[in-house]
Amino acid sequence: MKRKTLGIILVFALIIAALPIAAAPAALAGAPAEATLAAAYKAYYDVLREAVDEYGIGWHESTNGPGRGVVYAGLIDFDNDGLPELIYKYLNNQVVDFYHIYGYSGGVELLASGIVGGDAGWYSSFEIVTDRNGVSFLHETESYAGNFEIYGDGEDDSYEEHTYYTVKGGKWVDVSGVGIDIASSINTDRSDDSVRDVLAKLQSSPTAATPTPAALDALPSAWSLNVNGGALHGTDMYNIGGSNYLKIRDIAALLDGTDKQFNITVAGRTVNMIPGAAYEARGDEMAANPNAVQTKTSVTTFDFTLEGKPIELTAYMIAGSNYVKIRDVLRLFDVYVDYDASLREFYIDTAKAYVDN
Repeated sequence: MKRKTLGIILVFALIIAALPIAAAPAALAGAPAEATLAAAYKAYYDVLREAVDEYGIGWHESTNGPGRGVVYAGLIDFDNDGLPELIYKYLNNQVVDFYHIYGYSGGVELLASGIVGGDAGWYSSFEIVTDRNGVSFLHETESYAGNFEIYGDGEDDSYEEHTYYTVKGGKWVDVSGVGIDIASSINTDRSDDSVRDVLAKLQSSPTAATPTPAALDALPSAWSLNVNGGALHGTDMYNIGGSNYLKIRDIAALLDGTDKQFNITVAGRTVNMIPGAAYEARGDEMAANPNAVQTKTSVTTFDFTLEGKPIELTAYMIAGSNYVKIRDVLRLFDVYVDYDASLREFYIDTAKAYVDN
């Protein structure tokens, strides 16, 4: 019965995978624009990162099953249009692996999903093959070694089937009836390195060719900050577009030691905030600059994450540091803030919840 159940699951998954998807991406004509490639890579990174956050990288033991983890990832240009599709395979407390394939056309779309692996005589596997025209295919092999004693039908239950899939017109299609002249193949066995390599490639994707935003005036702003009724702190602050901005590291230093503390780590051009962790100071925090003068600034090219998950946070770059609105960060950590414009002071209370005022 176990083999029959797995067989039903597999057939069902493959039927779904082969169905046309109304919102599936259409193949691009010619090489994609740099901005399109950058947007696709960013979307793929979010998808793969979410899977890694849920399952981890590579096979590992689990407390409620035989194991779990993202065990393979690849960027495969199935339709040879210059914009690759994302494929990844993961184990989730099962004897089989699951795979997902995503495409991009103005947004990321799930093109197909399926299962590979097996038990009790049934087994399925896949590899990526490319023909001599440069078109790639997912080649799936399904086999079963029959056991006459179990079924008692006196017939040979053994079989092996080969199925080929690819992307055509933005849809995942079965092309098994078409002769394929295979020139090369890619093994998709469980590989931690493949997942890390794809994450790194997606994270270092080309910068989208978007217009450079107009530079804004940044005016030195002599405000002070008070945390939980303590002493007033002066810092390097600027008024940009009518709002006060200060270094994100200064906010982390202000909240350090409170119930709302957070640490900051930087990897490449991504700033990650870690709630609850003590702030690891660099030594230049909360340093007021008496010689600050009006300057020009533009929106930062850094991305921001909260515990590794992307967030929207407007920031400006001044002299190599990211400046953010006080309220934007305190809202993330649910910290109350008020101000007295006549005294030019901000009041922060970590015992109270954030309120828009």
